[in-house]
Amino acid sequence: MNQHLNVISSFFLICTWLFIGYIVFRIYRKQLEKPKVWKVILVFLFGLFTFSININGFETLIKLPILPLGVWILYFILRDKNNSWKKYRRYAWFAFFANFIFLLVTLIEIPIQHFVYPPNKPSTYLANVNSATIIMTHPSGKKMRLNRDSLLKQLPTANEHRFFSQEWYDETYIHESRKERFPYQLIGVKSKWGSGISSDIYIEKNGKGILIDTAKRQYYYRFNESILKQGGQ
Repeated sequence: MNQHLNVISSFFLICTWLFIGYIVFRIYRKQLEKPKVWKVILVFLFGLFTFSININGFETLIKLPILPLGVWILYFILRDKNNSWKKYRRYAWFAFFANFIFLLVTLIEIPIQHFVYPPNKPSTYLANVNSATIIMTHPSGKKMRLNRDSLLKQLPTANEHRFFSQEWYDETYIHESRKERFPYQLIGVKSKWGSGISSDIYIEKNGKGILIDTAKRQYYYRFNESILKQGGQ
C-alpha cells in the first residue's frame, strides 16, 4: 500500500462517484429518447464547473458552490440545437447539485479523518520508527544518534507547545550567533497506515523537542528527556 494514499479519502471518493454514477444511470434509463453516452459524460463533467467560494475549515479546503457556470454555458450552447438542451439539462443540473454531494461527503469525512488520524498527535506522524535514524542538517549540530527507546517511551505523553516564540526569533535572527534550533532531521519514520501524510521531522538541538512540518501546518512537541545520545548513527 502506498504510504501517501489516504485510505479514508479514497474510500469516500470511490463511494461518492459510484453513487453519482448510479443516479446518472437512473436518469438515462428513464429517458425515452436516449442521448449518446459520451455526450452525457461530457455534459455532466462540464456541468460540474461552478463559481465556488473556498473556505478553510479544520485544516481542509472546502469548496462551497455558488453559481452553476457550467449549466449556464451548456444552456447557451444547446438551447437552439434540436431540443438538445431538453435532452441533456437533467444531467447538467444534476452535475451542479453533485457538487453539494461532494461537499456533504467532505463534511462527513473531516471528523472521521480527525478521529482516525488526529493531526495534533505525534503518533500520527511517527507510527513506525523501527528504521528511524537522524542526519545532521546544520554544522552547529554534534555527532549524535537517535535514542529510539526514549522516543517510543515519550511519544504517547508528548506535549504540544507554541511554535516560533519571540525567544526563538531572537535566537535565530537577532543574536550574532544565529543559532539553529533544529540541526537534526529524523528520517526513516512512517506515518500511521493509510493516513497518506507526508512530513519532515526535525529534532531540537538538546533532543527534547521535535518539529513536525506537514503540508498544512507545523507542530512542535516537547519531551521531558532527550531522544538523542552521544555517538554516530
